Amino acid sequence: MKSSPVTQAMQLLEPDWGGYRALLIEVLASDNPLLNQINQYLFEHGGKQIRPMLALLTARAICGKTDSTIDLSRAQSCAAVAELIHTATLLHDDVADDSDVRRGHATVKALFSPAASVLMGDFWLSRGLKLLIKNRCDYGVLESFALAIDKLSSGEMLQMERAEDIQTTEEDYFKIISLKTSSLFVATLHSTAIEMNASPAICERICEFAELLGLSFQIRDDIFDYSPAMDTGKLGGSDILERKITLPLLGAFHHAEQTTEGKKAKDTLLQAIRRIDPTTPCPDDQITQKQALEFVQQYDGISYAEEALNRCVAQAKEALAILPDSDYRQVLLELTDYMCYRTR
Repeated sequence: MKSSPVTQAMQLLEPDWGGYRALLIEVLASDNPLLNQINQYLFEHGGKQIRPMLALLTARAICGKTDSTIDLSRAQSCAAVAELIHTATLLHDDVADDSDVRRGHATVKALFSPAASVLMGDFWLSRGLKLLIKNRCDYGVLESFALAIDKLSSGEMLQMERAEDIQTTEEDYFKIISLKTSSLFVATLHSTAIEMNASPAICERICEFAELLGLSFQIRDDIFDYSPAMDTGKLGGSDILERKITLPLLGAFHHAEQTTEGKKAKDTLLQAIRRIDPTTPCPDDQITQKQALEFVQQYDGISYAEEALNRCVAQAKEALAILPDSDYRQVLLELTDYMCYRTR
């Protein structure tokens, strides 16, 4: 049986990955016992570290060689900074969303305290910035990551604004996920391309790939929310409890608009969503949650979102055609499918 793209990537990147991990541990070193305790917990219960993996694969794919003499230290720095920023945002999000569980494990917020989670997020973010300065990174790299941090914050605020007024359009949705999800993918891979001395044409296509990959990744995540039968570890319809209008629901709205009965059902659901107060859950909210799930199923919102997902994935893979043929590019293509068509 063929191994998964993640396993293939780890096998291809074995020496490079070790350098990245050593750098990450080094940059987070501290003489504070509590910081070290929480860091150890985060190391033990971290995710797949997809962004660093993509960075190192992209670095190798740009040069198309496994030559051990090629210096990947700057690409490893980009990978580490990406993971530091990503983890910082999750630590902050867990407090903002009052989340007690992430990836099946207790959050830092739940295990230690909300203050500890916020401060750890600040610590990881500061160490990322420190690493960029220490390595005297190209100005374009500094600019890419600074822009990503700005976009992450802007995306959160826009999402909060739209959750308040329940006026999310499809244009709003794609802007939000571009800011919240794609921005860090773009910064990670663009900075890697810069540090590998890629041509402007390759940098442009790498940014296009990263943007589309981020969009695809988030659309898939939003499809999960309306697919409770999948073993995703995510409660179906949970976005509605936060008044978030995502693509499957927008697609169902689009289909419902074709009939008078559908328009009435849409208006009824929107009225119910407006009554949700994310800060004060009540039994009626669970009824609205169930109604949203049924509405998306009835008006085929999943297929609408899947069509958009398929378009983004195809365009993302096309963007990689500019890279030389290699095992690294092939695994990047397969990893794209894995990330965007995952079942959990």
